[in-house]
Amino acid sequence: MDENRLIFPPDSSFGPSEKKNIEQYLRGKQIYFSGIFTELKKKNFFSTSKQQQEEQKILIVSSFRFHVFSTSSSSKPLFDAHILDLLDYQITDGSSEQEATLKFNNQIIINFNNSEKVQELSIAIKKMFSLNFPGMQESKNNNNNNNNNNNNNNNNNNITLNNNNIGACGGFSRTYRCCSDFYGIQVREDICWEVDNLFESNNIKDLNLSDWPESPTPQQGRAMIDALKYNQWFESITVANSTPSTQCKIGNDGVHSINRVLETNKKIARLQLSNINARESWITPETWMSLAFNNYLTQVDLSNNSIEDRGVQFLCNDWLSTISHEIHSINLSKCNIGKQGLSNLFRAFRQNKWISKNLKFLSVSGNRMEEAASDMVLFLSEATALRQFEMSNCQPTWSAIKPPPTIQKSKETRIISKLDLSGNKLNFNASNKQQLEQNANDLSLFLSTICPNLADIDLSSTCPSPNSIYTILSSVINLIRLNLSDNELEEEGIVTLVDILCHTTLPKLKHLYINRNFTINTDIMNKLSISKVTSKLTGGGSGSDSSSGSGGGVGSGSLGNAVKSLVKLISPSSFSLCPLETLHFAGQNNGRIKGDIIPLAHALLKNDTITEIDISGHHAGDDLAITLGRVIQVNKTIKTLYWDENLTTTVGLEYFSIGFKRNQSIQHMPMLVLDIADFLKQPENSPSMQMIKERLRLVDTTTTVQQRVTQLASDIQSQIINNNLRKMKDAINKAVTRKRNEAAISNTMTSPKSMTSTKPPQQPQQPQSINQQQQQPQQPKSEEQQPIIQQDQSQQPQQIDSPIQTSTQSPQNDDFVEESLN
Repeated sequence: MDENRLIFPPDSSFGPSEKKNIEQYLRGKQIYFSGIFTELKKKNFFSTSKQQQEEQKILIVSSFRFHVFSTSSSSKPLFDAHILDLLDYQITDGSSEQEATLKFNNQIIINFNNSEKVQELSIAIKKMFSLNFPGMQESKNNNNNNNNNNNNNNNNNNITLNNNNIGACGGFSRTYRCCSDFYGIQVREDICWEVDNLFESNNIKDLNLSDWPESPTPQQGRAMIDALKYNQWFESITVANSTPSTQCKIGNDGVHSINRVLETNKKIARLQLSNINARESWITPETWMSLAFNNYLTQVDLSNNSIEDRGVQFLCNDWLSTISHEIHSINLSKCNIGKQGLSNLFRAFRQNKWISKNLKFLSVSGNRMEEAASDMVLFLSEATALRQFEMSNCQPTWSAIKPPPTIQKSKETRIISKLDLSGNKLNFNASNKQQLEQNANDLSLFLSTICPNLADIDLSSTCPSPNSIYTILSSVINLIRLNLSDNELEEEGIVTLVDILCHTTLPKLKHLYINRNFTINTDIMNKLSISKVTSKLTGGGSGSDSSSGSGGGVGSGSLGNAVKSLVKLISPSSFSLCPLETLHFAGQNNGRIKGDIIPLAHALLKNDTITEIDISGHHAGDDLAITLGRVIQVNKTIKTLYWDENLTTTVGLEYFSIGFKRNQSIQHMPMLVLDIADFLKQPENSPSMQMIKERLRLVDTTTTVQQRVTQLASDIQSQIINNNLRKMKDAINKAVTRKRNEAAISNTMTSPKSMTSTKPPQQPQQPQSINQQQQQPQQPKSEEQQPIIQQDQSQQPQQIDSPIQTSTQSPQNDDFVEESLN
C-alpha cells in the first residue's frame, strides 16, 4: 500500500468522523500497513445478553509503532506499542483462513484474523525491521525463512534494501530516531545531520558521545548506544567524560545498553567508558559476562570508574578468566583499586595466556599498588607482547618492585618501549638518604631486567636525588625520550644530568623534558609588574637595568650555572655525544630564572639539531624576544617554539617580528596569549605605555600600543601558516619529481628489451682483431639511438603552483614510540 495513506474497506463500520480522528492522530507518520480485523467485544457487567458481540478494529503499522483503533474510541488508540515491544510474531494456518498473532510486552496479544491481509502484515513488519535495523536484515530474514511457513518465503525478497536506502553510516540516524521514540525522548537533529553528512565522508567510525559541544543527555546517549545493536559501520564506542563541558554520564542504564550491543554487534572492536557514573554495574556479573561473550573487542578502556576491589573480583572471575581471543589494550587507571585488587588482577593476567601473550598496552595508573608490585613484576616478566605500561601515581613498595633472582634478563622476550612512572616518589617512606639510594637501586634493577628495550620513560614528580640520577639512567642506555619534569633538581641535579648526557650514558637520547625544576623562596622573590619592566626597558640607565630580565632571578648565581651546563649540552661539541632534537625547560610561578635564560636562547645560533624548544614561563622580558628574533634569522632547524609567559611587550614583539619575517622553518608557535593578555590590561595613558609608544615612534599615528601588539601577533601567525604551506608545496613537488624519475628509469629498463625482441635475426659476423676494432672510427649515434633516459632527463618536472588541499601535521615528539610499537 502507499505510505501515508489509510485505506478503509467500504463495508467497515468506521464512520467519517472516526476516520477523520484516526487520520488526525497519525498525521505526519509513514503508514506501512492498515487492516480491519474483528474481536469479541468485552461484555458489559450490566448486560443481560449471553452472546458476545464482535467489534471491528483496525491495526495500523507506522514507522516505529503499532496502533489499534476501534469504532468506540477513535480519538485515541486502544493500543499503542513500539516495534521494540514486539516479542513474537506467528502465523497460524486454520482450516480455511490464516491468522497472525502478535505478542507484546505487558502480556498484550493481538489476534489479527483478517486472512486476506495477513501476508501484507508480515511484509510490513519485516519492512519495519529492515528499515530501522538494516544490520539485522540478513540474519533475521534467514531465521524467518527457516521458521515461517513456505507462503512467507516468497515475500522476503520484497523487503530487500539497497545500500542507498539504508542511509549513511549503516542507517544510524534512522535507528537512533527509532530508539529515541522508544524511550520517548527528543531527537537531536544536529547529531543526525552530522552523522549523515560528515561521518561517512570523513571515514569516522568512532561513535564518541563527547564529540558535540552540547553533550547528549544520559537518555539521549543511551538511545545512541542502542542504535549500534546491529550497526555495521561504527567500530568503536567512546564515552569519555574528561571535562565538565563534555559530560554524558550514561550510568547503569547505559551500561545495560552496552551489554545488549555487545551481544549482537560484531563490528565493535574498541570500547571506552570513562567516568560514566555506573558504580553498581561494576559489581554485576552480567556486565563482565557481556564483555567475555564478545570475541571481537580488542581494546577496553574503563578508566576513572569506581570499580574498586570488589568489582575487580567480578572482573577477574567473569571476564579475564574466560577470554579466548586476543586483547591488545586494557586501561584501568584511576579505578580506586587497592593492593589486593591489583594483586588479583595481575594474577588473572598471568593465568590467561590470551592476555599475557597478546596484550600490548596496559595502564593501572592512579590505583594503590604498594606490595602488589611483586605480582606486577612477575606478570611483566611473562608479557611478551607488552609495549607500553603505565603505573603513574601508584606508589609501589620499592623493595617489592625488585625482580627476584629467578627472572633473568631477556631483550628478545621483553619489548616494553614506553614506561610511565610519574608521581611515584622515590623518597616515599624513606627515612634517610641511604634508604633513598636503595630505592633507586631497586628501580634500576627493575628497569634493566624487565625493560631492557626501554625507549621512553616518564620520571616526572619522582624526586630522585642528584646521586641517584646516574644509577637510574645507567640501566636504560637505549632511551630516546626522557621526562624529568617537576623533580626540584635545582642546580646540582641539572649539572649532574648534563654531565651524564655528555659522557655518552644515553647516546640515543633525542627528547629531554626538564620543566619546572627550580624552586625559589616566594618571600624574597621580586615579581616585577609589566609597568616596571617597561620603565626599565625604556629607561636608558646602566646596562644592568636595560632589560627586565637582564638582572636575573633571585639566586641567579646558582641558576646561571645550571643554564651554562645546558648551553654546553646543546653546543656543537656535544652533538656527537647527545644530539638532542627536543628540549623543554619551562619555568613556574616560584621557579623563574628570568634573564639567566637568555644565554640558552643565544646558544641556539650554532645549534643545528634541536627542532623543538620550550623556554616559556621565565619572565625574561623583552631581551629574550630580541634574542630570539636574532636567533631565528640564522637557525633553520627549529620548527616548534614555546616562549609565552616571559613578560613580552610590544617592543619585544617588534624585534621578534622583524626576525621572524626572515625565517621559513618555524611551523608551530602558539600565540603569546598570557603575555598579550597581561599587556592589554595596562591603561593606554599610563606612563609606561607612553614611553613604549615614543620608543616605537607611534606618537604621530592613530595606532594604539594595544592595536599594534595584536597586529604583530596576527602577522606572526600568518607567517607560520605560510611556512606550513611552503613546506607542503615543496613536499608535493619532490614527490612528483621522484615519481617521474622512477617512471623514466623504468622506461629505460624496458625499452631496450622490446627493441631487441622485434629486431630480425642477423648473420653471425666474423670476429675482428683488436687492432681492426681500434682502427674503425666510431659512428655518431642517430637521434633514434640516443638513450631514452636523456630524453626523460631533459624534460624538467613541472612545478606545482598551489598545494593540494590535504591536511599535514608537524612531526610529533612520540614518533619514535609509534615506530617502536609498529
